Amino acid sequence: MIKPGIYTDMSSDDYHGDTDYVSKSKLDRIAKSPAHYWDSFKNPANFDSDAMLEGRVFHGITLEDYDGYAVYKKVRRGAAWEDFKSEHHDKDIITLVQYDRIMSVVDAVKSDPIATRLLSNGAAEVSAFTELNGVKCKARADYLIQSGSYAGTIIDLKKTRDASPDGFYRSVEKFRYDVQAAFYTAVFESTLSTVVDPTGWPINGGFIFIAVEDTSPYLVQCYELDIDCIDAGVRAYTDDLKTLQECRATGEWPGYSTAIELLEARHYGRMAPRDQLTMNGVKL
Repeated sequence: MIKPGIYTDMSSDDYHGDTDYVSKSKLDRIAKSPAHYWDSFKNPANFDSDAMLEGRVFHGITLEDYDGYAVYKKVRRGAAWEDFKSEHHDKDIITLVQYDRIMSVVDAVKSDPIATRLLSNGAAEVSAFTELNGVKCKARADYLIQSGSYAGTIIDLKKTRDASPDGFYRSVEKFRYDVQAAFYTAVFESTLSTVVDPTGWPINGGFIFIAVEDTSPYLVQCYELDIDCIDAGVRAYTDDLKTLQECRATGEWPGYSTAIELLEARHYGRMAPRDQLTMNGVKL
């Protein structure tokens, strides 16, 4: 049983192995449907995709000089591959192509002056456990700045295909990064206000994304979300927690609507309503 508080030395396995506290990824599940949330407990994911593997190694090398990986330089088959897996069973095994790609992304972040400044004077992989709206909640900051003009700011690394403003905005909507920024900030602020914090670190409500493209030229761009984005994130995670409480109270975990739903055209993309379409900046 993990007690409420801030932990600077908690392992990733211990953090993710906890099921008493709700994480942002669990909120994403219940936002899709309560049935998806409940299924994540009945059928926990036991696969590790290449993207997840590369992301974990990228974060580790960038933030913590991670050495818990091994590079396999041959084709992944046959006796040699099986022997290599057995010898390095306790490490993340990546190919040489993956290693080169990961290191290109790592070098891009470490060469960016703003990212370098943000990833200094603090600690990586800081975990916070608290209660929000009557629900046990947790968050794990990629990096928490301890001192300087950004003291108390949470930093989050995002490897992405498109770090441009338009591209990353679409990622914010698709992956609910607004919810992450609002939820993480609330969890850390609540933790500091309700428990004794041994670190003595301030939390200023700041949350900055370091977005880095995973293809050449590996551009880096840092982002903060405006107040409207954060407000939307607060509303979303508040609704998620309310839904969770209702489902826990009733013991029912419904899926999608049982009715035939009308699918409306969105205001962005190919099927946008005609009065929202433009050509060369001029409405059609």
